[in-house]
Amino acid sequence: MAVEKDVRGARDAGDRLIAAHASGDPFAAAFKATRMPMIITDPRQVDNPIIFSNRAFSKLTGYSAQELVGRNCRLLQGPQTDPAAVAKIREAVSQERDLAIDILN
Repeated sequence: MAVEKDVRGARDAGDRLIAAHASGDPFAAAFKATRMPMIITDPRQVDNPIIFSNRAFSKLTGYSAQELVGRNCRLLQGPQTDPAAVAKIREAVSQERDLAIDILN
């Protein structure tokens, strides 16, 4: 099943990040420990799934990492989400450039 394969790929990528933390990678350790809510997605996979979510993000959204991994960030969008902000995010991802933006989900 394609969805199961996509989730497995996202989980595998997240597992690599966790393994990097275990090996002493300072980025992985900082990402996991920060109080700033953060997720990592993989735009190289189909539908740009979330591959890792830190505890701060789970605390903010109420979603566990298990509920988030393998899904696209669209699950966080609501009726008041600004379509222009979403378009800016999509453009930044497609152009492989950094973007800092506040968005109401």
